[in-house]
Amino acid sequence: MSDFLVGIDLGTSNCAVAYVDPADGSDAPVLDFPIVQTVRPADIRPIPLLPSAIYLPHPNELPPESYTSHIVGEFARWQGARVPLRLITSAKSWLSHSGVNRTAAILPWAAPSDVEKMSPVEASSRLLLHIRSAWNQAHPDDPLETLDAVITVPASFDEIARALTVTAARRAGLEPEVFADRSAAEVIAPLRPVTEVAAVQKLIETFYATPKGIVEQARRVIRP
Repeated sequence: MSDFLVGIDLGTSNCAVAYVDPADGSDAPVLDFPIVQTVRPADIRPIPLLPSAIYLPHPNELPPESYTSHIVGEFARWQGARVPLRLITSAKSWLSHSGVNRTAAILPWAAPSDVEKMSPVEASSRLLLHIRSAWNQAHPDDPLETLDAVITVPASFDEIARALTVTAARRAGLEPEVFADRSAAEVIAPLRPVTEVAAVQKLIETFYATPKGIVEQARRVIRP
């Protein structure tokens, strides 16, 4: 059993994951984690990025073995380009949209009445749940919910959007150690000791919001 530290970029267009195994020492490389997903019908494989796309198919639209209630990732984006009113994208942006009820089932926006919509929080949770499932499939002895995980929160997010991101993560069964903001270390204050918040503040100037960057910074804070 390893003790991985995992960085997750819950992106507007794509999600990405990177990780490091501290057991390999302080100079251990940060590795990309390709995320398994349906790319095309009958083509299921890991690829570097998980498109932040959720497709809600009609009951008779696709073979039942192709999905459960929804499709996440590359095939969702591809199929959604053909039937855009059943496609959810930019869930993270919707989380920061103060002009809508972000906990209400409003997505896909302007979808027909026969589409069972979901909230921006639920959509974000489905993306994280897919990542969790992909990780756990690849690392059955090190499930993601038992590891230190870091998820980025954009500087543009208000307190409500940040809290809703936490809610989405928890719905996916995750309890991230740190939500690292590129410009506001106070996001971390409720979650980490004061000394670690100060350490994060020092790292802000050199922080890059990529999964590898997330891991590089977080391991200095969580695993000094």
